[in-house]
Amino acid sequence: MSATAGEQTRPGAAQWYLDPARLEDDIREHSRVAVGGYADLVAPGTITCSAEAVGLLRTIHALETATLEWLRIILVSPTHSDAQVTAFLCTWAYERHWVADALAQVVADHGGVVTDARSRGQWRSEAWQRIAPIGEAVWTNLIGDDVVAAHLAEAAIGEALGLVVLRRLGEREPGLEPLCRAIRATKQVHLNYFRTRAAADLAASSRAQRLVRLRLRRFRWPTAGPAVARTDLDALVDALLTPADCRDEVGALLAALPGSERVRVGLLRHRIILDVGSRS
Repeated sequence: MSATAGEQTRPGAAQWYLDPARLEDDIREHSRVAVGGYADLVAPGTITCSAEAVGLLRTIHALETATLEWLRIILVSPTHSDAQVTAFLCTWAYERHWVADALAQVVADHGGVVTDARSRGQWRSEAWQRIAPIGEAVWTNLIGDDVVAAHLAEAAIGEALGLVVLRRLGEREPGLEPLCRAIRATKQVHLNYFRTRAAADLAASSRAQRLVRLRLRRFRWPTAGPAVARTDLDALVDALLTPADCRDEVGALLAALPGSERVRVGLLRHRIILDVGSRS
């Protein structure tokens, strides 16, 4: 059974995915009470926010709906062969769908319109959907199981930055704070899994550590694509992210990932970047 936002107390949820020995038990419980909507928080007339906030919500919505693009890549990689990760991602994708649905409702109630990848540029979207998984499939299957840690580490960083965005948006717009707080509770659970499982995999493989550092050299967040314009991403970063926030949140996360402790976080042209540097 799925929980609504009003039922998000979910006893014990704050402790899910903190113990690597309990990950499968937590996945089972998480799937049983997955968040299936935020209707009580986004009912018409419930939320009042500024025009600027509506624009930011449209961009956050676009980032949430990019879930399927990421999953298309994961599905052709060794990560999909990991039964535990795949089980978690089923609930993760379900909950992200309802996050995007809630954001779209708020935008619509304020006279805005959310657009998907096809309406922004159908040919570009379809071309990317065909090409990206091919390249990922080739190199990830050559590498093997160590790529799982890389995918999870990247997902964890994205979730950590998303939490910063939602916190800052709630602080700027009191009318959005209850919804932002509820979504943060959902996404914190997602971050816990990605971080704990990635840390366990990295602790067991020095090769995975080297691979993660290599991948992080190319890490950029957020990433422009068919579903979201670069100018919208620039506005999101300018409004809701600061170098200090990013260093604090992502720095703490990286400190928990073996082999990534010395990675530094910075801003470059409205993007969050990771400076891997040299290692002794």
